[in-house]
Amino acid sequence: MLLSTFEDAIGRFKGTKADVLSTPEPPPSPAELEAFERTQGFRLPVAYKEATVRLGTGDIGFANVYSVRPGPYNIALQRGEVSGLPLDFVPISDNGCGDFYGFVVCAGECLPEVYFADHESDYKAVRTKFTDLYEYLVRYAFNAA
Repeated sequence: MLLSTFEDAIGRFKGTKADVLSTPEPPPSPAELEAFERTQGFRLPVAYKEATVRLGTGDIGFANVYSVRPGPYNIALQRGEVSGLPLDFVPISDNGCGDFYGFVVCAGECLPEVYFADHESDYKAVRTKFTDLYEYLVRYAFNAA
């Protein structure tokens, strides 16, 4: 999805019931994003960086987005505390039932597509229909369906 299309979706989202439910944390700074990538040893997708800088992290509408900052929504914390998550999987959201949405790392880069890791399938990451985080957020954060 193009950033301009995502920006249009944000415009439609603002002032809706989903927006009222949002309690995001402040956006990460570029320096925080770079430091996280350096310490974790992989680069996050551009769409993740742009979306979190624009919207923040935490509760965004009807979804949550994990952060590079310390706290309960921290990506590294989730990677380290959830037993069985593949080492090449970077969780960026969950469904509230023990399953995760995230990115797969390949050669030090997170692929832009969103994957789903189901605890009932031993967290085997399966590609979803979402080509990037923008599409995931438009579907799950901005829509109640």
